[in-house]
Amino acid sequence: MSLRICGLDGAGPEQAWSDNEKRSLQRALPATAFPPPPMPAPSQRYTTAQLDAMRQRHGFSVRFLSTVSENDCIFEGQVQEHQLPSGLQLVSSDIRINHGYESTSEHPRRFTAVVLLDGQAELQLPGARKALSVTRHAAAAFSCGDTEVLKATHVAGQTVRGFNLSIEAPEACADAELAELLHHALRQSGPPLHAWSLPEHLAVSLRQLLDGVWSGSLARLHREGIALQVLACALQAHAQPRPAPSPRIHPRDRRGLERVRECMDAAPGQAHSLDDLARLACMSPTTLREKFQAAYGQTVFGWLRERRMQLARERLAQGWSVQEAADCVGFQHASNFATAFRQRFGHAPSQGSLRRKP
Repeated sequence: MSLRICGLDGAGPEQAWSDNEKRSLQRALPATAFPPPPMPAPSQRYTTAQLDAMRQRHGFSVRFLSTVSENDCIFEGQVQEHQLPSGLQLVSSDIRINHGYESTSEHPRRFTAVVLLDGQAELQLPGARKALSVTRHAAAAFSCGDTEVLKATHVAGQTVRGFNLSIEAPEACADAELAELLHHALRQSGPPLHAWSLPEHLAVSLRQLLDGVWSGSLARLHREGIALQVLACALQAHAQPRPAPSPRIHPRDRRGLERVRECMDAAPGQAHSLDDLARLACMSPTTLREKFQAAYGQTVFGWLRERRMQLARERLAQGWSVQEAADCVGFQHASNFATAFRQRFGHAPSQGSLRRKP
């Protein structure tokens, strides 16, 4: 048997390698040239004692939402902490929460970005009338001064997958421009807590990082690069002027709007009609249009169109064909999908597909 290798450009002549040449090539290559795939990290149980040790390292207090004993498993899974060369600290969590708890930050002068891929957390500042709910593919940026603290509530019975990115001393950054941006964020007046949406491509990269797709030096490079992307998004959200407060929406109407959004999010490829969505929200079509715009800053179908495009881009990055992605998000004709995709992202969907052509 011989090993046949084409030219680098794919068009060159084939070369036949004898068994002796093949063995010589294998001996010449270092063992690290093709590292084995990473093994999944074993799940761990985190008791009150382990949570207390974590609390002391990161500077937060804990209040449990139910009675717990010393040996109770508060959550189980994986929590990994990384101190990055840029001066950032990245903590990843992939856990199942068994006992709900509140954590309150007690560490001054740091900038923090919280990103959730799955699960839910309630973030609240002292004196705030309502908490900020962070859910799937949502994020928040928080600049903590000498007096500000942040309380996070994690309810039991859910799987939480996400990241916490923070920096304690901006002047420790090797990049002077980044240090100045962080100093500005910490000095900025106005509300210190801001929500922002996680870009779909960044969500895909974070999931790969959490799933352990890379190992060794490649994992370190990806971790640093992705962390800087998260920081850039958080700083951009933090620097944007705050929009004028939206009109008050009755909790009953807000629940109706959430039903509409959840319906479109769960089935973006379906042919949703305004009348059907209005019935789901228990309001007239005109009222739905007005209140959806006030609550989310987008029209009903503008929100749906963006959801479809982001999902299509994610599917293409996973290797789906253009036709498969078009079908998934409700386009009957790939040509119409390609036009909409190009208008949204500035390039053809075929450029975003990883599927190899035969």
